[in-house]
Amino acid sequence: GVQGVSVRIPNPYGPRQQMKHSKYSIVGWFVRQAMENKTINIYGDGRQLRDYIYIDDIVAALLQLITRGQTGSPYNIGSHQRISFTQMVDTVIRVVGQGKKAFVAWPADYEKNETGDYVADITRVQQDTGWRPQVDLEEGISRIVKFYQVNRKHYW
Repeated sequence: GVQGVSVRIPNPYGPRQQMKHSKYSIVGWFVRQAMENKTINIYGDGRQLRDYIYIDDIVAALLQLITRGQTGSPYNIGSHQRISFTQMVDTVIRVVGQGKKAFVAWPADYEKNETGDYVADITRVQQDTGWRPQVDLEEGISRIVKFYQVNRKHYW
């Protein structure tokens, strides 16, 4: 008798995320590497497309789904922007103001790690709730960089 919806959230990022290792957020991990002026490795040619969604947009979508979502329906919550891996890394380096990138060969078992292109189809959540993402990748990265410049000691 519990009413609910399910959500799929691709590549979330934002302030207060775990930054100690690369297991939770690729954007967060790359921000850390750039802030430490390290080299960010891009496997293959970096053209794989992803959808990166800022935490404030996720929360706004979830709040809308609480009251306007259709019980039992699955929803994709994403930016619906096609951003290549290389574009994301370039944005991180540009916003942070340091860091480097290097293209490296895929490991032998890369199929286990590489999901292929994924950009969320957010049509259903838009139609049912009117929600739209508000924070683009550059603005979102700028916000988390500012946060970690002040709060780094608590997250590294």
